[in-house]
Amino acid sequence: AYSSEDSLKQVRTQLEGEGMESASYVFSAQGSTLRITAYEDQLNAIQNSFSSLQSIQEDVLSISLAFDQDQQSPATGREKAGGLLNELRAAKTAFENTTGTDNGVLLAIAECFSAYEEALQALNSYQSDNFVDFSSKIKYTNISMMHAYYALSEKIMELA
Repeated sequence: AYSSEDSLKQVRTQLEGEGMESASYVFSAQGSTLRITAYEDQLNAIQNSFSSLQSIQEDVLSISLAFDQDQQSPATGREKAGGLLNELRAAKTAFENTTGTDNGVLLAIAECFSAYEEALQALNSYQSDNFVDFSSKIKYTNISMMHAYYALSEKIMELA
């Protein structure tokens, strides 16, 4: 889960230098337009929820890249995951307090928040102190979160 081909190549070169094999796959999804009829505070909560989900996903990617490039400790990785988990929970609470989950799209957003929370909680509580194990766990977390966001997109397309 890399934002550019260059960052992927850099990590793959590093892994090869350490004697590890790697593979890469491309994931993509069609864009969609979501038209919403809601009160202004509800609309803001929905917009903020999408922004929060995207921002946290990007932050997990950044943590993954920095972890590998800077050879950070698993304790540092857990600390960063804990900070993102707190940020996610605050965004999830704000979304739930404003919108509820009384239709399919809102329920799908809530499910995506829950999937992100589960993935970040698993990363935050992952107890291995092995660098490679923790690096793999961060990447798995990122992929799990991408899958949850893809599922959200698919559900929105299905309901449209």
